[in-house]
Amino acid sequence: MTTAQSKLVKKAIAARKRAEKSEHGASPARWEEADCYAEMAADGWSQRRIAKECGTNQTSVSFFVRAVIRYPISDTRPPFWEAYAEVTGEKTTAEKMVASDQNEWYTPAKYIKAAKKVLGRIDLDPASCPEANKIVKARNIYTSDENGMDQPWFGAVWLNPPYGRLAGQFVQRLVLEYEGEAVESAIALVNSHCTDTDWFQSLWPYPLCFTDHRIDFNSGGREKKTTSTHGSVFAYLGDDVAAFKLNFETFGPIVRRL
Repeated sequence: MTTAQSKLVKKAIAARKRAEKSEHGASPARWEEADCYAEMAADGWSQRRIAKECGTNQTSVSFFVRAVIRYPISDTRPPFWEAYAEVTGEKTTAEKMVASDQNEWYTPAKYIKAAKKVLGRIDLDPASCPEANKIVKARNIYTSDENGMDQPWFGAVWLNPPYGRLAGQFVQRLVLEYEGEAVESAIALVNSHCTDTDWFQSLWPYPLCFTDHRIDFNSGGREKKTTSTHGSVFAYLGDDVAAFKLNFETFGPIVRRL
């Protein structure tokens, strides 16, 4: 690796870290990261090598490079995640929700009921709103205005994070708080399409329920058919694995890393 190539790798990694710390719709750091990958590819690097050197996954590298190819002129670029959705060829319900700033999508009651049987109670939902909490009935919630990432987490937690670019930040925070013993137990609901992401790797040590169906989330009291091509995953962080298996195996197979 030449000195220039080494600098480019460091630049890409730094851009990704900046984006992960303060992700937002425009995502200039993501575009910078994508430009670095595209430059490496133009220099003859394979996507596998780019992913390895930059500490990411090959799928992301592929889509990031395709976003740059589609929008080569920086002044004419849309917000990064809009471009990303275009090149992936799909927008799930959750991604549409993020792109349109529509956050009123709620977990159906039967899954919340199962979570309460495992957790015993829900002390905190750190990514919620008053309407969603009519179903969850958490003792405490943080709304988007309060920004749950800036607040203390505690007790028994239910987490259905903002999907798309913010999901990883919420999940990583949950794992850190649980391992640091601030959170007593938790169940998180995430998209099964994210298993190759860096943040999902932190969930593999815990029991996971991969749904055998697509969850039809609620919106404004009405159940909506999801446009997602993927199922969901419930992750359990806690000591009562038997209770998690008993109450969630009806939704799909329970797996755990050996």
